[in-house]
Amino acid sequence: MAAADLAQYRQFADRIRQRILAGEWKPGSALPPPEELAREGGCDLAVVEVALRELAVEGIVEGRMGAGVYFTGLTRRAVTRVMQPGGGSVAPAFEDGRATAYTHETTTVTADRHVAQRLAVDIGADVMRTTYECTSGGRPYALITSWEPLHLTGGTPIVFPEEGPHAGKGVLARFAAIGLPAIRVNEDLVPRGVTTDEARLLNVARSALVTVVERTVFGAEHPLEAADTVLPAGVVQPHYITRPDA
Repeated sequence: MAAADLAQYRQFADRIRQRILAGEWKPGSALPPPEELAREGGCDLAVVEVALRELAVEGIVEGRMGAGVYFTGLTRRAVTRVMQPGGGSVAPAFEDGRATAYTHETTTVTADRHVAQRLAVDIGADVMRTTYECTSGGRPYALITSWEPLHLTGGTPIVFPEEGPHAGKGVLARFAAIGLPAIRVNEDLVPRGVTTDEARLLNVARSALVTVVERTVFGAEHPLEAADTVLPAGVVQPHYITRPDA
């Protein structure tokens, strides 16, 4: 495909995303036929078809045999992150309260340079890594990797984030339970291209972009956790709510 054609279909796909975000189509509703979308957009039918295939790969729309193309309901101002140092949640959740699920895997690894810098530990220090694959309606929407320093959690009830008496309670509540309350949460939003593994797990195109939310949770003396949340751009987007301390 020529560069001009590639740019045109991506622009058309972006316009469809914006119309969806604006609420023009409700989840489960049919989009206009491709021929009508082409007339409205002033572009070739081939451009529309390629753009719709791209959106289908991202999970935004789905084709139904003999029935047209439908909006799945996945794309919207989707992920809310509540920022409240010392309490609240920093986990992603859909702001409309839709049901979500996740799978996880926890293992002990050694810190590479990137993780060591964020956790203020030596390169090669033992850390507990937990990876999460998050889904909504069976569709993947986020990948999370969390690292916690074992010199703080080893031998405590929270050493395994998803096991024990504090399983699944979130990093702020878990560390507070062992006398290490969080005093600050830093997050950086980093746009980049998707990796091959991320594209496979998120079911997006190899050319897709992602937003990585790089989070570090700090205690009074040591960083408590570092985590990266990978969100497919155009499918979900982070939305922040700040709750000031009373």
